[in-house]
Amino acid sequence: VYLEVRVPEGTPARDLRVEMRPSHLRVSVGSAAPLLDEELHMRIYVGSNADDQSSVWELQDRRCLVFHLVKWHRLEAGNVRDASRTWWRQCFASEEPFENKVPTNAYYDTRKEERR
Repeated sequence: VYLEVRVPEGTPARDLRVEMRPSHLRVSVGSAAPLLDEELHMRIYVGSNADDQSSVWELQDRRCLVFHLVKWHRLEAGNVRDASRTWWRQCFASEEPFENKVPTNAYYDTRKEERR
């Protein structure tokens, strides 16, 4: 899941305070009030700095914070059998779910074939 958060233009990465927990994201600049302080709809894998499968963030052009959130429930982790159960209908618990339906497993099967 990719998530973009605007930060004040010119913000250096060293001034960002980013907290990623399995079910929560928080972003602030310096000691100011948080720009983002939200409970996630589903869990993410936080891991560690040495883990190449963990969720990460980066600051782009000193104005946009980009998160790459690795889903906790995913086939690669072996903690879910059906890929359709990994579909996020919303990012944050506080927002309304997307209107589109959860794709069937056939959707994921065709995506695998396209990558081969």
